[in-house]
Amino acid sequence: MNAALALQWLERWRAAGALRALDLAFARWLHELDANAPGSLLLAAAVVSALEGQGHAGLPLDDDPIAGNGVASAWVLPDWPQAMRDELEPLAAQWPRDAAAARVAWRHPRVVELDPADDLGSTPLVWVSQPGLPRLALRRYWRNEREVAAQVRVRCATADASDADVALRDAWLDRLFAPIAPGAGGSTRAQVDAPDLQRQACLHALRSGFTVITGGPGTGKTYTAARLLVLLHALHRGPTPLRVALAAPTGKAASRLRASIDAALADLQRDLATADPGRPWPEHAAEVLRGASARAPARTLHAWLGMHRNSDRANAQPRTLNVDVMLLDEASMVHLELMADLLRALPRQARLVLLGDRDQLASVEAGAVLADVCEAADAGPPAGPVVALQGSRRFGGAIGELARAVHAGHGAAALATLQRSQAEHGAVALRTPADPSQLLGQLRAQGWAPGTDSAWSAYVAMLRERPREPRAHADWVQALLTQADRFRVLCASRSGPWGAAGCNAAIDAALRRLGLPAPQGRLQMVTRNHPALDVYNGDIGVVLQPPGGGALRLYLGGQRSVALSRLPDLEGAWALTVHKSQGSEFAHVALVLPPCDSALLTRELLYTGITRARDRLTLIAPEPGLIAAACARRTRRLGGLRALLAHGGWQCLDADEVA
Repeated sequence: MNAALALQWLERWRAAGALRALDLAFARWLHELDANAPGSLLLAAAVVSALEGQGHAGLPLDDDPIAGNGVASAWVLPDWPQAMRDELEPLAAQWPRDAAAARVAWRHPRVVELDPADDLGSTPLVWVSQPGLPRLALRRYWRNEREVAAQVRVRCATADASDADVALRDAWLDRLFAPIAPGAGGSTRAQVDAPDLQRQACLHALRSGFTVITGGPGTGKTYTAARLLVLLHALHRGPTPLRVALAAPTGKAASRLRASIDAALADLQRDLATADPGRPWPEHAAEVLRGASARAPARTLHAWLGMHRNSDRANAQPRTLNVDVMLLDEASMVHLELMADLLRALPRQARLVLLGDRDQLASVEAGAVLADVCEAADAGPPAGPVVALQGSRRFGGAIGELARAVHAGHGAAALATLQRSQAEHGAVALRTPADPSQLLGQLRAQGWAPGTDSAWSAYVAMLRERPREPRAHADWVQALLTQADRFRVLCASRSGPWGAAGCNAAIDAALRRLGLPAPQGRLQMVTRNHPALDVYNGDIGVVLQPPGGGALRLYLGGQRSVALSRLPDLEGAWALTVHKSQGSEFAHVALVLPPCDSALLTRELLYTGITRARDRLTLIAPEPGLIAAACARRTRRLGGLRALLAHGGWQCLDADEVA
């Protein structure tokens, strides 16, 4: 196939909406770079670009490219009609499948570099005959994958001197992870099914520069991280205090991490104050706990790196971080490029501890770093960097049962749990509205109709009771935000009447009828990073007039606010997409599924939405059969990071490999 014919195919697919304008423009640009580039290469390049928009970091090109399903299978290119997938498959058969064929068909050095030995080239594309995964990729993602893999492996092999005082280390571990008899005073620590895994996670993090602590909600990730901070402070030797950074992808998640760490450390302080003489603390425990409890800053990852999402990355290089330890929560949300930025910015001797649930949704942007590291560790020797915690302290009952059924892909069991709990008036319920007007009625019934669980009715009542004393304003604002978090609508999609945008519009109108004095009281989410204002994508606040009057402000906490006029990028936050809800927890969640099947409906999306609910979950599904379809559909990301890690193992690389 020649270039002209390939571009005609691409233009037709673009006109039909199967490709983005960006994908077509990329292929045209490559044709301008090299007019002799074959049509097969231009087609493949456009598909690579389209896949990047779906979160993938490359296009596999072996004989059985995607688990036997074909390069244009529904889960890979979900926006493509079946007829266009059928058109692409025979064209894709012309792509080279091995290095020898690529050297013959795609030897066009201005467009693609074949099997690059280093990153000195400048071609937009690279063809890589990586063991087990020959693929075509955008150069920047190939570079990021290599850098992340090299950094992870180097940091995994980094020995640490804190293991030198083994007796002191073991004394602290024995005290922090000692079993506590039921009813014993001095601690509120709950037991989990496998407490030794928490101790194992701390031991790994003491010995290594890179650790992943993964597990579902309530398995004790931040509980373990707090004890790790105590251990690091207890064993730290040096002229300066231990420098700790707490990070998360969003402001909401960073605040929750800070609060969880503070709560766990306060629990230890209480335990120290009422300690049983038969279970003494190590020497200098009070001093160590004071040091660990000093408020390490909790910020978004973009804030730590001195970047914001809408900047030109070429001109916005991340700063070098002056830290000894970084705890990064909700790591499943961190995409490949951002992880590469972080590893580049962290000093070589600094520890990085990733906290997250490997089974949650992957990042919106390309790559699935946490899942790739975990899967590579599954395939490798036991010395890998991942510790998976078990046994949830948060989820028992119907919510936990439903989450486990979805996680296992058992759609029939999930539906049975929903129906049984509903019949028993339990914590989980299923609603099946037939149209959007019925959807609003269901949301009203769950969220703000008169009754004992009228979360939004109580919110509107609180809004009317604005304190007259300015000094009471901060507490009132915080109470409003806390009340708003009692109930939240989560949607599988963003657009349409069943999506977050449609639900927000309907809820706004209904709340105005209920008496909400809009725009005051409206819950809003920031959708763009504003580093100069210390406001970041994902921050949620309430629109209010300040005490004494004046221009409206967005209050993100009791005393933290920004003039509304300085925040043009806002959207309603009564309803969020499941993606944007990650890192949050709500007492009651209404999870809204669309009326038709979609590639968006996956096991990971259902699991993530369900596990945002702490006490109650209402699953709103116009077509209940879609629950089983979603349970059967996995989120899979194409790329080379998992294979790079699994093939190379966790042994130390030469330091020169990490530039």
